[in-house]
Amino acid sequence: MIKKLYLLLIPFLVCSAILNADEDASAVPEQKDVPASESVKPAEETASVPAPEKSAELSEAEIIEMVGYWTAQGGGVPMMQLDDSGLTALVTGLVEGLTGKKKLNDFSEESVMEAINELNKRLKAIDELNKRLKATDEEDGENEEDGEDEEIPEVSEDTLQKIGYVIFMRSGLMQLEFAGEEVDLIKKGFIAAANKTSPSSEPQAKLPIVQEYIKKRFEAIQAKAALKAEKMAAKRIAAGNAFFEELAEDADVQKSESGLHYKVLEPGADEKPTMKDSVLVH
Repeated sequence: MIKKLYLLLIPFLVCSAILNADEDASAVPEQKDVPASESVKPAEETASVPAPEKSAELSEAEIIEMVGYWTAQGGGVPMMQLDDSGLTALVTGLVEGLTGKKKLNDFSEESVMEAINELNKRLKAIDELNKRLKATDEEDGENEEDGEDEEIPEVSEDTLQKIGYVIFMRSGLMQLEFAGEEVDLIKKGFIAAANKTSPSSEPQAKLPIVQEYIKKRFEAIQAKAALKAEKMAAKRIAAGNAFFEELAEDADVQKSESGLHYKVLEPGADEKPTMKDSVLVH
C-alpha cells in the first residue's frame, strides 16, 4: 500500500509514507471553516530566522506555507479522502499542537493507538477499493461507478483531532517553534495539499529551498538554546560560589578534608561507636 517515502527537511524530520489514492480527493474547505489562530501570540523564545540565500525566489511566508504543504503530504492526508468537517477536525489537532494548546501527556497511549487503528481501517478500505477499481478497469474497461457504493469506514472527529496532533509530533514541527502568523501559514499549506495524491512538480522542485530554510531555522534555534543553557549554567555557578562564600564567613561552619561543610548544633557526650560496632540509629 505504501508507494513513496519522502525524507523531508532535515534528518530528524522524516515524513510518513504517502499512500496511493485516486486523484478525485475531497474538496478543500475554505479557510473560514477552520479554527483561526490570529489570537495566538508568538512565543518569546521563537527564533527569528531570515530566509536563506537559496530562497531568494520565495518569501519566508511562502516557504513556511510549503512546510505545511509537505507536512500534509508526508502525513498521508490526501489518502484519507476527508470531507470538510473531517479535514477541519484534522487541522484542529495540528493547530492545537502548534499553539501548545495540547500536550503529549493530554493523550493516553491507548487512546492514540485506538485513533491510529480507526484511521488504518479507513485507509485499508480505500486502498482495497482503489485496487479493485483499477483491476476492473484494466480487465474489461468498465467505469469506476461499480465501486462507488462500496462502504468506506467513517472516522470520528475526535479521532481525527488526535491524528492531527500525531502528525504534528511526527513531522518535527514542534522543534521548529512556529508561532503566531506562522501557524496560519502552516495551516494554509496543509489544507492546500489535503486533496492532492502526490506533490505537483512545483512543490517538488522547490523542496530543496524548504529544506535549506528549515536547516537554517533549526540551527538558529539550537544556537539560541545553547546560549540560554550557558547563561543558566553561569548563573547557577555564581549562586553556588556565593553560597560557599557565606559558609566561609560563618565561624560555626566547619569543613572536612573532603570539602563537606557542616555545623555542629549540639555536641554529643556519649561514647562514639567504632567501625566494629553495631548501632541503632533513631
